[in-house]
Amino acid sequence: MSCDKYDLVGCVKKHGRIIMLFLVAVLCFALSCGYVYSAEEDMEDTTLWESDSDIEEAFQDGDIDYDTYSNLLTIYDDKIDINTADIFQLQSLPGLSQLDATRIVNYRLAHKQYKTTLELINPEIIDEATYDKIKIFIVAELPGKVKTKGDILFKTKANTEVELDTTEYPRTYELLRFRVLKFGNYLKFGALVEGDARHENYKISGGDVVGGNIEKAYRLNKSYIGYENGPVITQAYVGNFRAGFGQRLTFDSSGKSSPLGFYPDDSYSSQSQFTSYITDNKTMRDKYTLAYTGSYLNGFGARIKHNKFDFSGFYSKAKYPLKVDFIMPNGSAKSGYLEDRYEETLVGTHLTYKAFDRKGDFDDTYIGSTLYTSKREDLSGVGIDIWRWPPTRSFAVYGTNFVTGYKGFNFVGEVAKVHDWGNAWYMKMVKKMGKIDLTYSHRDYDIDFYNPWANGYSKHSDKTKFRNRDEQGDYVGVVSKLSKTMKLQFSLDQFKHIAKSKYDSTTGLYYTVYETPTVDREIFLKYNWRLPRGVDLQLDRKWKDLDLYENSDSSEKMTVTTNCQIKFKPSKVSDMTLKYQYGEDYFDTPEKYLPKEYMLARASYDITSTLEISGEIKFADSDLRKSGGESRNYWLQVSDTLSRFTKLKLRYSNKYKSSAEEYESVDYYSYSEPGYSNKWELRVDYKW
Repeated sequence: MSCDKYDLVGCVKKHGRIIMLFLVAVLCFALSCGYVYSAEEDMEDTTLWESDSDIEEAFQDGDIDYDTYSNLLTIYDDKIDINTADIFQLQSLPGLSQLDATRIVNYRLAHKQYKTTLELINPEIIDEATYDKIKIFIVAELPGKVKTKGDILFKTKANTEVELDTTEYPRTYELLRFRVLKFGNYLKFGALVEGDARHENYKISGGDVVGGNIEKAYRLNKSYIGYENGPVITQAYVGNFRAGFGQRLTFDSSGKSSPLGFYPDDSYSSQSQFTSYITDNKTMRDKYTLAYTGSYLNGFGARIKHNKFDFSGFYSKAKYPLKVDFIMPNGSAKSGYLEDRYEETLVGTHLTYKAFDRKGDFDDTYIGSTLYTSKREDLSGVGIDIWRWPPTRSFAVYGTNFVTGYKGFNFVGEVAKVHDWGNAWYMKMVKKMGKIDLTYSHRDYDIDFYNPWANGYSKHSDKTKFRNRDEQGDYVGVVSKLSKTMKLQFSLDQFKHIAKSKYDSTTGLYYTVYETPTVDREIFLKYNWRLPRGVDLQLDRKWKDLDLYENSDSSEKMTVTTNCQIKFKPSKVSDMTLKYQYGEDYFDTPEKYLPKEYMLARASYDITSTLEISGEIKFADSDLRKSGGESRNYWLQVSDTLSRFTKLKLRYSNKYKSSAEEYESVDYYSYSEPGYSNKWELRVDYKW
């Protein structure tokens, strides 16, 4: 095996098979040494979304969870520039695969920069349906055109879910955010002020919150200063920020699907609800909605790129919330989140090396390594048990990741280890075969792989049931454009849990071990027709089974969802969208069967070339078996381009919902009676 020592790419190309076998052998050896990654993400349909208000509405309706909601808001606010984004950044977009991201970058390299985002609709890049999913998250900016840009956002919400008898409880929430996304060539900064209710002047007794009062105040919850794309330092952040590296297995708080670098933390506060009852007749007396700030990182971080090396380092010392029991005046306990329960100090580094550029049969190849250490301190004076944390208060995590491609195959992977505890590894392969996009991935992590910053998750929503769990899984996904009008998507996720469920007070560990085999599958079939007079008709049906084995200890549900959507232009200056959705949830017992539906109509009208009015009305029923699940929601919006430097958006939302029972979710107790909620939002975007 001889070759020119100065011709690395030529040598690799000449002896590709031998080198690939060698890399596989090295990887297998690393994995055998015992090195969580989530299964492939399932994103809801985003084609109707036009702004961050739609993201918030999807969260309020339960279509997406809080983590997804927060991550999508971050992507929406930052906007990904398709003229500068790499494959890592593009994979953060909802509904965009690794192959799609690769096509966007390769086409840009071959044909120079995109003038508009609409240029992505190209047989060599992505189709219109995929573009509709990502259009509100992307921009196409030409270098040097914009020197300064940012936004000012004001929101207010009437908290009508609070019981009327609670006369002294604050019922409004306000948010004011000011950001400069670009100042000059390199700087950016932001600040977020919120007016909300917090539990104050309380005592901790036996780990529970006793006494205290609820007060509303205005707080500076987030602020940061950023430095981007400088001549020496690529990125630098001081204040509240996010970070992520590799395949999200060793360290990630970015909210991106394949992150590399630092990002501003613009996430809003979360809310926790619980209800207090009078003990004699169980009549509801008080209901509280408390806010808490979920921080990511608070400190400083910097990233330097030099030739083929990409180095990052960060330091953070932040306070975090935890769920606690609030002791009500009647002695009952209700779960809710309380902020500043513990403080964590983080120190981390990451190094990525670009092994070689795309040439011949090989794509760009990167190898990265991440290390971080953590130390936790209880702030309440009471021991805190966090299921994702190692029993020790200090620990270290290190891992290695890679990204490469060979003859149309795209490979990514990562291995990680929590020092003195568990190991985990993840590998993914993507290949385009004619009209078929094929994805395969494998994940494997140990019971004692305690990594709170891995963003790995169990497929089961009840995390307490699988408190410590070993999971191995294989995912296969197939996407095929069967014709110009029909698209098929199929996925199969076969995995098993080995879970410890009972606590040993002597050792502090969970000792009963049992195994739960599980198979999840999803089939998605979509038809698109372009009818005469510019009418677009879409029909789709999704079958999603979360546990084929239907094990009584772990099965969750199967959902079947049918959508019908029509988009058309009544005139040259107006647009209209009509949508109907019918869903069915099947649980492990027949009595839990849940049919539901919603229908909506959305319209927009251009009064002038710069002034647009739009609105939507939506009727939904979360349980067709009985009354009490009905809701009606509408919003009205005015958008105006005030000048070539500023854009304004004003939106009013009103929601009526009806419910007749209390329910408990993972994060809060809630009781919803018939009532209205109102929200106002004013946003000004500026650039020059």
